[in-house]
Amino acid sequence: MLMKLHSYAFYNGELSVWSLCLSDLKKEYSDLLGELKKSDNATENQDRLNELKEKIGQVEGYLASPAKNISYPNNVTFMNFVDFLLVPTLVYELEYPRTEKIRPWYVFEKIVATFGTFFLLYVNTEAYIIPVLPNVSSSFHNSILQMLFPFMVNYLLIFYIIFECICNVFAELTRFADRNFYDDWWNSTTWEEFARKWNKPVHHFLLRHVYQYSIESYKLSRRDATFMTFFLSSLIHELVMVVVSKKIRMYLFFLQMFQLPLIALSRLPIMKERKWLGNAFFWFGLFLGPPMLAILQTFL
Repeated sequence: MLMKLHSYAFYNGELSVWSLCLSDLKKEYSDLLGELKKSDNATENQDRLNELKEKIGQVEGYLASPAKNISYPNNVTFMNFVDFLLVPTLVYELEYPRTEKIRPWYVFEKIVATFGTFFLLYVNTEAYIIPVLPNVSSSFHNSILQMLFPFMVNYLLIFYIIFECICNVFAELTRFADRNFYDDWWNSTTWEEFARKWNKPVHHFLLRHVYQYSIESYKLSRRDATFMTFFLSSLIHELVMVVVSKKIRMYLFFLQMFQLPLIALSRLPIMKERKWLGNAFFWFGLFLGPPMLAILQTFL
């Protein structure tokens, strides 16, 4: 929700600046047009008019959606704001691609799948995770090994609930046509590729509002902007963990920041030349991370 509000306020704030710029350009164009008849140097004024006309067209393009169906400030309405809160994206745009109609059976199918997957999640947790947790203090390594597969199953089930069920339900109800919520992250050969593919809505938000903004506004290098993006993303995930667990431990923050040296490691020639090795290394980290985080967060 905070990311949605930031994107909405930031983008409309940017459009308001362009709107003021458009007003100034139109005023200058109108004044110059009035002076054109009185001026002896009509050629110079005409060149300036042509330049202003071109700039006005460019700014009007910035203020309108690609399909030209809506433009700023006509988008600043209560219904437009509510619509943005409901569509499954974190990046505000003047207009989104839409489907022609809502498919009730598709919505019903995803709702049933959501509850069914929650049931599987509950059964897996009760049968294979909770019984192991009391033995962690006596056998840390064995507990991690016992929870590798149950936690990976839970990870995949939660991923399915969020990105395949919930996001698609909201997309269908709002007729939101862009359903690319994730790519083939399971084929990732680096953690950098995984960060781009597994959660496209958050990736697009960080790309626009953190990475690109850091480069354009603070003149950061691409490497520094990447570090800033990972840093902020890690803080957001740690904040979610604090809200859920009611504990400040910073384990998730450090595990996510540890992806940066892993990304550097994946750029070594031996990893680049052997994609299977990079994918195996990625899955090893994905299997090990969740159970280790759960144990650390629960008992330390």
